[in-house]
Amino acid sequence: MSTSVYPYLPVEQRREAEAQSTANELSWLLNSLEETLLALRIGLEECATLLAPVQPGSTLVLSSPRSERIKGHVTRVGHTIVRGTLSLRLRTHAPLNLAVASTSSTESSSTTLPVIGFPLATLTALRTLLQKSLDCLDMTRFTGPRASAAARDLAAQFFASQLRLLQSFLQESLSILKGSSPPPPSSDSCRTSVYEAAAWYNEESECISFTPELPSAVVLNVNIHECSLLVTIRVLESCAQQPTLGSRFLTGIGAQRPLEHDELNKEFTYRGELVRVKEKYRVESSADPCLLSCASKLEALERTVLGAREALRVVMDLEQKEL
Repeated sequence: MSTSVYPYLPVEQRREAEAQSTANELSWLLNSLEETLLALRIGLEECATLLAPVQPGSTLVLSSPRSERIKGHVTRVGHTIVRGTLSLRLRTHAPLNLAVASTSSTESSSTTLPVIGFPLATLTALRTLLQKSLDCLDMTRFTGPRASAAARDLAAQFFASQLRLLQSFLQESLSILKGSSPPPPSSDSCRTSVYEAAAWYNEESECISFTPELPSAVVLNVNIHECSLLVTIRVLESCAQQPTLGSRFLTGIGAQRPLEHDELNKEFTYRGELVRVKEKYRVESSADPCLLSCASKLEALERTVLGAREALRVVMDLEQKEL
């Protein structure tokens, strides 16, 4: 079934009518996008509020599955772990009972203030991405007058580029909360990475402070995975250290087996020394309700941005790779 206009219009008149109809659709879409941008801003502000340093914060329980190698709890306020305790019962190291310590921060030459806990680089990067997204929306909402056709076309192209940038920010924010690598750049998205996860042997562990201090042979890393805290403990030994005759004999007869993990027999350069990982444990905390809510909102915002980009693509009659 098809519809047509009767009486039939001349070709030139029909083309003019189609162009006028497209211009009217574009003008209406640009006006409706103003409301969409306002809703996006409200959603991003709600996400920023969920990450704000507001007491009492989120207290998360840590417990290794099927064992009690790692037990404890931590409290997150904003992007900082402010308090918590960890009990480590490792096979190749003496037991450790750790508590989150306070560090000193020098604001001026004569003032030294205590800083409770330690910041999480991933959540710091997430706050930066949310602020960049808000700045992007502020720039997009003020595009000037759109009375002429040329002004409307320029405004539409500007909207399209800003929405593309905003989508890349939202995708990277979601990848941080999920603990996955950012999606590879494609033809319809741009990549402006704010946070690049460093390998554990390149991270600055001095910012993670405990009482008592961690032994030099123990490395602790805290990351975000699926809206939870992921704590990884590694016990290192120097590659220059050779196994003793007794340990070789016990290993040969099967009385002693090496602790199997995904980094077994691999060598790493840590603090200028070649080391290998003797023992490794990973424990995931209970889900952080604020991070879960933030991830849900970001997913909804990304779908809204994707819908706005698709609407612009259809009205402007562009290919997917052109927008």
